[in-house]
Amino acid sequence: MKTQQPAAAFGFILILLILLPLEYFCARLAFETLGEIYEVFYYLLMILNVAPILLFIFKKRMAGFISVFIIGALIIPWQLKLGYRLLLLKEESANLVNYVYEYKQANGEFPKDASGHTFKYKKLTDYLQYKYSEQDKSFLVTYWVGTATTSHFYRPQLKRWEYYPD
Repeated sequence: MKTQQPAAAFGFILILLILLPLEYFCARLAFETLGEIYEVFYYLLMILNVAPILLFIFKKRMAGFISVFIIGALIIPWQLKLGYRLLLLKEESANLVNYVYEYKQANGEFPKDASGHTFKYKKLTDYLQYKYSEQDKSFLVTYWVGTATTSHFYRPQLKRWEYYPD
């Protein structure tokens, strides 16, 4: 029985060494995918990892193992999915901006809509928007990952991508 205790402690520490950095990465990623409020929420959720550690120390090993996995499951899978979507949206939106500039070079003005652009990731078009401004003959490309109120956007006047975390 005593040989199981060091093995259980080693396994628990190993799980923490894997899950805690992943949770931290996902909490930081939440700033880009969901906004600053969710980022703080995930950091607070990470603090709950003290409970599984205390459970494990006070010989409630199974409860410690289960709770550390539950906390990880609340943070990691969803943020990894959103992180992957973020990577694809960055590529898709950059392709769209390139198309808009190529269109202007060929036609002398920005396109009125993005209908001439071929999207690589068609499923992501719900998260991506192109708006032409007739008033200043300019455009705006916007994308959002997890919530429409947290957006990344590009304007030719800025000549760079900006981010609005709501």
